[in-house]
Amino acid sequence: MSSVKDAILEEISEVCFPNTPEITDPDDSLLNQGIDSLDLATVLMALEERFEIEIPEDEIKELASLNNVIAIIEARIS
Repeated sequence: MSSVKDAILEEISEVCFPNTPEITDPDDSLLNQGIDSLDLATVLMALEERFEIEIPEDEIKELASLNNVIAIIEARIS
């Protein structure tokens, strides 16, 4: 498992605790897998801080799935 993926799952777990959703399909929308929009925004802000990056607002719409989030963060940190 990639360190970016581990970090994302860790942030989701912390933000959503005690109702942490199980991410079973990394290509499905995180909203469909039990993360509400406020929790998703909180996770994204935590990830920006953790990786010292900024995710442009126009790309936030693309952050529907776990794999999308991984790809955008990896592109910013490499």
